[in-house]
Amino acid sequence: MHGDDPDPRPPEETYEIIRRRARAAGQSIQTYMRSEIERLAHEPTDSELFAQIEAHVSACGIEVDAATLRADIHAERRRAVRPTRPSPSGHPLIESLA
Repeated sequence: MHGDDPDPRPPEETYEIIRRRARAAGQSIQTYMRSEIERLAHEPTDSELFAQIEAHVSACGIEVDAATLRADIHAERRRAVRPTRPSPSGHPLIESLA
């Protein structure tokens, strides 16, 4: 057991979200979670992704470091974010599709 939390179980609301997603996928919770863990394990972390990008641009002869990449990505995200009013569903993406 890691950390200070003596109860390894997820909060009930988290469990319900997982249960609902597993049911929608037609899978047991165990099968659904196994596939999610496998998917997560195969996706690079931010640090791994930035290292891959640095290696790629370096191989192309471009000089850039991870700090510059992160700053540029964060600046681009800030420019792309538009304020939205709360949607009736509580999810701004759903509102943007309406």
